[in-house]
Amino acid sequence: MKNLYLSVILLFLVIQTSFSQAEWLTVNFTDFQNFKKPIEVINLVDEENGNVAIFFKYSNTIRAYLYDKDKKLINKLLVDKLPRFSVNYLGCSNFNSVYTLFFKNIGSTKFSSLTIDFKNSTFNSTKDIGLFFKKETYVESFEDNNRVYILTSIDKTSKLNLYELFYDNRFELKLIDLSDEVFEKPNGFRTNLNFLIRGLNQESMTTSIKVGEPSSLELASAKNKLYYNNNVITFTSNYFDHCTYIIDINVDDGSYEYSKFDNVNYKKEDLWNKANSFIYGDYFFNMYISKEGLTYDIYDRSTKELIKRLNFSRKDSIRFKNTPIILEGGDFKNYRELDKTTQFIRKVTNSKISTYVYKMGGNYVISIGSSEPKQQAQMGYYYPGGLVGGLMAIAAHQLLTSSYHSYITTKSTRIECLFDESFNHVSGNIPLNGFDRIKEYVDKMNLETAPLQTIFKTGNDYIFGYYNKDLNSYIYTNI
Repeated sequence: MKNLYLSVILLFLVIQTSFSQAEWLTVNFTDFQNFKKPIEVINLVDEENGNVAIFFKYSNTIRAYLYDKDKKLINKLLVDKLPRFSVNYLGCSNFNSVYTLFFKNIGSTKFSSLTIDFKNSTFNSTKDIGLFFKKETYVESFEDNNRVYILTSIDKTSKLNLYELFYDNRFELKLIDLSDEVFEKPNGFRTNLNFLIRGLNQESMTTSIKVGEPSSLELASAKNKLYYNNNVITFTSNYFDHCTYIIDINVDDGSYEYSKFDNVNYKKEDLWNKANSFIYGDYFFNMYISKEGLTYDIYDRSTKELIKRLNFSRKDSIRFKNTPIILEGGDFKNYRELDKTTQFIRKVTNSKISTYVYKMGGNYVISIGSSEPKQQAQMGYYYPGGLVGGLMAIAAHQLLTSSYHSYITTKSTRIECLFDESFNHVSGNIPLNGFDRIKEYVDKMNLETAPLQTIFKTGNDYIFGYYNKDLNSYIYTNI
């Protein structure tokens, strides 16, 4: 037994050594008495100075840490008074080492805050910041450049409200009025933007896409998607299959650009046709499928010029795929391959069709297929945010974590394809992305069920965090 024990210890040390160069930071909880595993971890990187703020949230307290860009501890505080709604973290705005965390009620209509001043070692909670929604539909929230934004849709109109929340509990409102723009149903009847956002029975939901990162067919299958990049919100709606509406909103001045891409392949009489789309950079990617085959169009967003058309019928082989037809049953271990194009088309038309795009090594990686509903819960992950439209909404700081979790667990049927800058097909294997590297590390270290896993980025580096019960510490690793 003693030899076995020594062997296990030796194996553990060998594994730890092989990954020692990846160690990033360890936060030990023994410096505060009687503290064990938190219920939520919030990681925030200051984009201006590189400081990293970490908040470990418990039911009634928060342990707050601030590190500089070299991971030297600046200060730490124990916050023993939380505002109401603290179970639903929304986002954080900060300035000069003052961090204000915003929270919302389950209906996303009322908001509270907690201000933590690391410079003066003080904190203050505000049970109501004076912002509440009435006759507005919560669309999505996001964080950027140390600021928090909330986008809402005014009921039964084509007007949007964009709220910006500041560290001192102020907020500003910009009205985006699209009343002059045309939104139509497939039968040609006019509707409004709020209808696209809410859906006929409030079943629609807007999903945030992390720009430039791998995603999953599950997240990208949403009919309404929101992208944020360089101070511009891009909202797209495929609520109806006959077209895609695109709205670009400048968060600085509230100006917008409206565009519409008609689905030239759409046939109203074909009950089995489905469509979805994706935005990446200057390009619009449109996917249309029926029982007869699939068409995939790539357009220049600004000129609406068709750059590339890919298609195949149920009788054809798929010439531009770089992988087999992959069928995954909800995790990486449940994997098999399909042989025939007819199988692919049948699976995809019977599920939620989807596509997503990102770049690796100067080439475009395009995934085409569908996702199927799956159980949401998995040990090791916790997603605050509450419910919107009957579905789980992900807090802004957890977007990368949720994207990774969906990436490794989505139940999907797909092909993956590789194209150069001019969208010419490139042969070879799909390169490993950041999520693949994280998954390899998690598997090697047997961390699949490690509690409170989080992921964030500093520069181009992925930082993976998890709670270690034996050490009563939260451990971060640079992948």
